[in-house]
Amino acid sequence: MRTEAKPKETLPRCKDYFREKAAILYFIPLFVLLAAHSQIAFGQSWNFETEQNLHQVPAWARAGKIRFGLWYGGILDLAKGVATGWDYYYPADPDMVEASTHWYDPESIEYLRTMNIGWVWVTWSNGFSIQQEEIQWEKLEKFIAACHRQGIHVSGYMSISNMFWKEMFKDEPKSVNWVFKDEKGNPHLYGGCPNRYLADINNPEWQDYLKKRIDAALAAGIDGLLSSA
Repeated sequence: MRTEAKPKETLPRCKDYFREKAAILYFIPLFVLLAAHSQIAFGQSWNFETEQNLHQVPAWARAGKIRFGLWYGGILDLAKGVATGWDYYYPADPDMVEASTHWYDPESIEYLRTMNIGWVWVTWSNGFSIQQEEIQWEKLEKFIAACHRQGIHVSGYMSISNMFWKEMFKDEPKSVNWVFKDEKGNPHLYGGCPNRYLADINNPEWQDYLKKRIDAALAAGIDGLLSSA
């Protein structure tokens, strides 16, 4: 899955692709972000009718202040698409391979600023081993810092139950015990894909592995995490 970085001069050649595939925008009237740097308490009940709770929402996150962009991508999303066999990813389009390599270059923030995006969702973890995902994390740490300098908040997507088992078993041999199995002892396929297994989210070792991903995200300066099964 390792991809050699190309010189930054190649980024302009990706411009048409960035424009075509750039963020899907959403105007969000009100939301609660369980973020690392927000003032919202994790695990507390929420009462939208209480004015005091409303004031806990950071000023930048209040109604009418948000323009949100789905900026998921990078080599993790490319590898996910290829391993899953999605159309357009397999075989991979050459322009998409190049754009994915540079998706989280700080220069790409130009497109977010052009669209007045104030909050983005990036791909932090999608089921590969930590050793594989760290390649993207290194780029994202610089991308997050560059976004913050431009006043853009960043939340990361993390799958809590998907496992690309070939890479995972190779890099984390213990992970063979983290797979959710049926009554006959057969692994459950994630989404019916033979390259993806469903992890047992009740397994304590798998939970510890997820915590390592979360800790790495917070250390990189991310503002919040979004998860899906």
